[in-house]
Order: sequence, then structure tokens, then C-alpha cells
Amino acid sequence: MLATADATRFVVQFRKNYNIESFVAHYYKSNPNMNVAALSQVGVEPFSIGSFKGVVGDFDVSFVKNLYNDDNIGAISLDRELVLAEVQENAPMHLARVSQQQKLRQGQSMDYLYDPSGGIGVDVYILDSGIESTVAEYNHRVTKIADYTKEGANTIPHGTYVAGVVASETYGVAKKANLFDVKVTDKNGRTKLSSVVSALNLISQDSKITKRPTLIVIPLIMKKNAVLNGAVEAVVNEGIPVIVSAGNDGKDACDYSPASAKGSLTAGSVDYQDQIAPFSNWGSCVDVFASGVKVETTGTNGTVAKSGTSLSAGLAGGMVAYFMGMGDNGTQAVERLVKYSITGAIPEDNLLSRPSTSSRILFNGEGEPNWGPKMGIP
Repeated sequence: MLATADATRFVVQFRKNYNIESFVAHYYKSNPNMNVAALSQVGVEPFSIGSFKGVVGDFDVSFVKNLYNDDNIGAISLDRELVLAEVQENAPMHLARVSQQQKLRQGQSMDYLYDPSGGIGVDVYILDSGIESTVAEYNHRVTKIADYTKEGANTIPHGTYVAGVVASETYGVAKKANLFDVKVTDKNGRTKLSSVVSALNLISQDSKITKRPTLIVIPLIMKKNAVLNGAVEAVVNEGIPVIVSAGNDGKDACDYSPASAKGSLTAGSVDYQDQIAPFSNWGSCVDVFASGVKVETTGTNGTVAKSGTSLSAGLAGGMVAYFMGMGDNGTQAVERLVKYSITGAIPEDNLLSRPSTSSRILFNGEGEPNWGPKMGIP
């Protein structure tokens, strides 16, 4: 009833004390047969992530104007596109940087020191182009959860690259973590805001059922958007860490989403010499920098080298999974990542041209275990 030939798809966020039942009662009052279960018949899909609730639907302009004037509506956004954060290059990269305090030197031994728990028992959901589950590096640890593109097959390998630095046996930080494939981007590397919100809603519900340690990696970027930030913040408030890309425009990350979402862990890129990558976004919304230039990872047919803040987000996500596998909950894992990160390694001239930018670089504490009751140590 709300959709017409001129309708456009919107994502609508409710205020905290408003719910879907009230929305239906008010906006569908002329249809006595309408209820929440029947919304899908008119192209409207509700979502609920903790206190973050709302609907996705095709609405005409006059209806959206009514929403804007409704005090029960918190935010409205067109169902905009997000794009993958990737810069393609062809050279290798190693994990050594995350397990030593000093920057890498040519000719040195590239050892990766880590706790053998390796993120075991932790579920990592990756919102991307899909993960190629047949890659031997994943050792049967990939589970396909959803495909919001309806393409079926993985048409581009971006998600496989990101999953590789999260949890592959050779290139991953958390080598024993479980990977959950949530395909949101299509063959052109694009997705819709509604798909990302729906995916976050699904993961929120899944985590309540499984009760397993869970985190989310989102290597996607769009201009700053209140609805997307609200969805991410709601997931974080449920205790699920969300690790995101800073973006590849060489600009202030606070102008982008979900990089600017409160509580998200936003990762920018540095190179071998701890220089901020020219493409990496920067600013106060970037929580940590990680390798993002010529990073070796899993491809669909062998090893590849890729660049971009997507890879940096994957490494940071792997580190959160790594700490959760050692006994931390989600909040503790993020706090430990920030605490352990190396400060002062990024050259000062890099920071002068990038105001309010953190100098933190990802570091795992060289495999230091969680010396607490969960490890059986008083």
C-alpha cells in the first residue's frame, strides 16, 4: 500500500521506544488485515538488533515526508551502495609485523610468534563478496550463511583475500578460528545498505542462538551514514566486536561509514616501513594501523598479494579473534588490541599531514597468554 511506481527503497530506523507493531498500526491503519507477518507481502522487511529497530521498504516520496515528521523515527536513509575497500597490487607481505615491536628490516628472519590457541572456538563473520570454501588453507572451517546478491557463485575473490589474513593456516592471524561467509557484494564489488543491515540483524540473532564468541569484519565503505553507523553501534552494544576498513580515499575516515561508527574498531593501512599508505584514510576515527600494502594472502588458485584497508581490517579482525580464543570476551579483546598496539612507530611527518591521527600499529604481544582464571592460572 505504501509502494507506488515512483517508490524508492529506504532504510528507516525507529527511536528506542517505538516498535514494529506500532509502525504497522499507525501506517497501515486503513488495512485491517495487515500485521507484522504480512509486511513482506508489500515489500517491507523489519529488522531488530538489540535497541536498533526499523524497516527496509519501497516507499514513495510523500510517505517518506511523513516519516521525517514523525517523532518516533530516528533516522532515514536511501538504500545506498557501499563499495569494497581494496587496492590491487602484486607483491608479497608477511605476518611478522604483528608479532614484533620494531619495523621490519630487509633480510631479517620473518618469524610470526603467536599463542597456539590461534582463535579456536571463535566465529568470524565476514561481510564481503563470498569466501571460496574449497581453498585448502581454510581446512574446512568456512560456513556459508547467506547470499544477499542472489548470484550464487563467488564472482570476485575479494572475500577470499580478506578471509585469508583473518584465519588461513599460512597467512592468517587466527589460524583456528571459524569463518562464516556472508555474501553481500556483487560481481562489481557493490552492495546495498539494506543488505548490510539485514546481515547484521541475522548475525545478531545467530549469536544469541549459538552463544559462541562472535565478531564481524566489514571491509566495506560508504559516505557517512547515520543508519549504518546505528546498526553497527547496536551490534557492538550487544558485545559483538565489529572491525571495519578505514577506506582507501586518502581522506578523513570520520567522513565515512562504518569507519565513523562509535565502538567499531577501524583499521587503516601502513607499509613495511610503518609509513601510512597513501591510499589509507586517516584521522581520529582510525583506531589502529596494520599492514595493508602488498599483503600476501589466499587467492582462489594460490597465493596472491593485495593492498587496501580491507586487508588491514582483516588483520585487525584476526587479532580480535586471536585474543578471544585466548579467553577474552569481545570487549576485552578490543581493549587488549588497543593496549598492545605499538605507539610512536609511525613517522611524525606522516602524522603532521593527517590531523588527529593515531600512531598505533597492530601488535599481538608476541603470543603473551591471557594470565587469568579462564586459562586456569590464578
